[in-house]
Amino acid sequence: MRITIIYSAYNGRDYGLRKAAEAIGETLSELGCEVEAAELSEGARRPSTAGADGFVLLYTAELGAPNPRFQEFLASLGKESAAFKGKHVMTAAACERSGAERSLAYVGYVLASWGAVDDVRIALSRKMLDSFEDIKETVEKYAEDFYRITRQNRACLLPEEEAEPAGGFTEEDVKTVLSYGKPGEGVDFAEKYNFEEFDRKQEEDIEQITRFFAGKYKESVAKSANIELNSLTEAPAAKRPKRDASPPPPREKTTKQLTQSLVRHFQPQLSNGLSAVIQFNITGEENFDAHIKILNAECEYAEGEADSPDLTVICGAGVWRGVLTGKMSAQKAFMIGHIKVRGQFVLLTRFDQMFSITK
Repeated sequence: MRITIIYSAYNGRDYGLRKAAEAIGETLSELGCEVEAAELSEGARRPSTAGADGFVLLYTAELGAPNPRFQEFLASLGKESAAFKGKHVMTAAACERSGAERSLAYVGYVLASWGAVDDVRIALSRKMLDSFEDIKETVEKYAEDFYRITRQNRACLLPEEEAEPAGGFTEEDVKTVLSYGKPGEGVDFAEKYNFEEFDRKQEEDIEQITRFFAGKYKESVAKSANIELNSLTEAPAAKRPKRDASPPPPREKTTKQLTQSLVRHFQPQLSNGLSAVIQFNITGEENFDAHIKILNAECEYAEGEADSPDLTVICGAGVWRGVLTGKMSAQKAFMIGHIKVRGQFVLLTRFDQMFSITK
């Protein structure tokens, strides 16, 4: 099996990504793959994409977008992009602090437009790569997963005609970058979408809504208490005023109840024949074991340990609650070390796709 690795840094900023590229190449070679590695550099010939059974794309990202040299490479492929059709791709992006996830989402949409499947995505930062030995085993496991997926030629979870843009990017954005011609003319997606401003406004909205409902609840409690006090001081013949009939605020669901609710959020049209058992081992404030079974576009919940789960998720109740309430994706929680997993790592990405969890 032949795998082509394409590596791209820019303006001398590597952030330590080369160490990840070397670890992935060594792992694939040990598994018996014929590895062909190429680096995108100024003045160098564009690497060939012909004859590869799979691709590994590693690049640095700036402000939520791939570096200009990597954008230029994508744009220059033209008809050669047909080499990616039906192929499996592993992508890894490194940046100074944050924004790697956004660039991976964009590149994933470009690959999908070519008919490729980016099964494995790795978002890295300088801090993570500075301590590469701490994450080396995880990177190698991702490479092993990619090897198994490519060797078995597993089908994409989303059929091509149903695939939708990821990360908030539109088809117009993709066409703009694919028509890119000269270095320095790429689209500044961070400036266009202003992600930081969006996040700030979203947090302000949430805080304002929280204050509003907290105030309403206090008014309701105060009103109820005042009515009861007045009823004690009135004459016996006086008619007591009616109590506030508004229902009390709903009780917050426990993490276990939210996990049980996963079956109601399951989207069978996106399972695409997937057969898998996902085990949850939750610790901390709530300590419980449960699992879900996905088979024939149906999802079932059961308590306790599964016999042979395909994926085991291990984390604290607070973190898992954050995933189930849409505060962060399961894949992001794993990448920042809040979730530990055993088994098929790729199922973590599919979990985020198959369950319609919203904030």
